[in-house]
Amino acid sequence: PIFLRLVNDLFMGLTVTSKVDENLKEKIVRVAKERGLQYDEMFVNKTCNFQELLDVRHSVMLLGPAGCAKTTIWKTLQGAHNLDKPKKTCVAETVNPKAVTGDELYGYMTLAKDWKDGV
Repeated sequence: PIFLRLVNDLFMGLTVTSKVDENLKEKIVRVAKERGLQYDEMFVNKTCNFQELLDVRHSVMLLGPAGCAKTTIWKTLQGAHNLDKPKKTCVAETVNPKAVTGDELYGYMTLAKDWKDGV
């Protein structure tokens, strides 16, 4: 669903059906139920879209106004990845971006053309 507009712009008149990971969708619904969330189709789609972006991008930011479920989306996706696993494989740590420099946060290229990873 994320890239359907791009495909439609490049190949006008071509109808492409969206592929959705049904297994991930089921896990998202299960995690939402366990956490007592009122989930709807839009919430599940946003969470699936976030996973699609994480699959193809190095860095992703969730932006939006207060109360639009930014935190709930990533925490639900994290819960879906950790579902039915004895040890958590998806762990999130909050970083204060003002406590580190931009290079420390995102990574940078040294003068010797070596890449230093960020946080």
